Order: sequence, then C-alpha cells, then structure tokens
Amino acid sequence: MAGFVGKEITNTYKDILNVFGTIENEGFTSSAKRIFDGAGVGSPVWISTNLLQVGTLASNANLDVYGIVIAKEFHLRSSIGTAYSVMGVQTDGTVHINADLETKGSVKFLATSGDDLIMDADAKAFQRGDGTKGNITLEDSSVKLQKGSTDLLEVKEDGTITFQNISSYPSSPSAGDIVLKGGNLEIYT
Repeated sequence: MAGFVGKEITNTYKDILNVFGTIENEGFTSSAKRIFDGAGVGSPVWISTNLLQVGTLASNANLDVYGIVIAKEFHLRSSIGTAYSVMGVQTDGTVHINADLETKGSVKFLATSGDDLIMDADAKAFQRGDGTKGNITLEDSSVKLQKGSTDLLEVKEDGTITFQNISSYPSSPSAGDIVLKGGNLEIYT
C-alpha cells in the first residue's frame, strides 16, 4: 500500500490531494471544493461534506463505477443546468419513472411467464411476443387489430370498420356477437 513513511516531501508532494480554496486549512465545507494534487493540477472531482460531484456544468466528464451503485432516486441535469428527478424506488421495490420517456427503437415489457409485450415506434405497433398472439398497429389513417398476419379488425378514420371475414360460424357465439361470414354481417341474439 502506498504511503509517505520514509519519503521526502520533495519527492511526494504531487501525490498529496487537497481541497485548498481561498482560506488556508479550512478542509471540507458544505460548499463543494475541487480536488487538486500537490502541484495544483485540478481534477474533475469536487467534494463537500454532503456532495461528491464529477465534472462541472460545462464539462463532459465521465463517471465509471466498478461495483454496485445504490441510490433511492436518480436525477439528471438538463443542458441548462436544471436537475430533474427522473427515477425513484418505493419501499416495496417498485420503480417509478418520474419523467416522460423518449427512445429510438422499441420498449419491451418483460413478462414473468408467457410472452413479453413490445411497443415498437418504427413498426407503429404494440404486440405480444412476436405478434403471432396479438398485435395492434397504428397506421396513418386507421388502427388494426391482428393475430399473426390475420387482420381481425380495422377501424378507419373515414368511419368504416372492416371485420375479419370468416367461412364458418363460431362454435359458441354469445348474444351481441358480431360476425362477418361470407360477406354478410350478422349479430347474434
């Protein structure tokens, strides 16, 4: 382990870290101070009695953590310097996202069992698994409900509704069910 025992200060002063500000021998305060080496070279790390900051508002400093980061809440700073609470965790482990989300690509909701749910902006769709068990597509002028490649229902902005055209009656229809069989629209009573 590195230490200063038996070493001369002229050979080690650059390795001593300090937080010297405008007042000598002040040490840590509630205001963040930049950490310098013994030669006065500043680091991207600032520290106070209640804050550890990497970089400054104008910097592009990175923070790499090798290990686990534990936090109750995460804040992100906008380009103009305002900090926003974006994510927090409740006592039951539920994570709350406190801000709007924007992403490129898709968002996947992982199921504990069964198929995941996927929202895909490029496909304009919300689907279960690979879409074979259900898919909602948001077109420019219509909304489609599909199962696999079969269009079950399409609602168009002009007011028309297109049903799946079936070739045989359902095995156990209920009162109020609507079917399109052979081009004929029927309502069960």
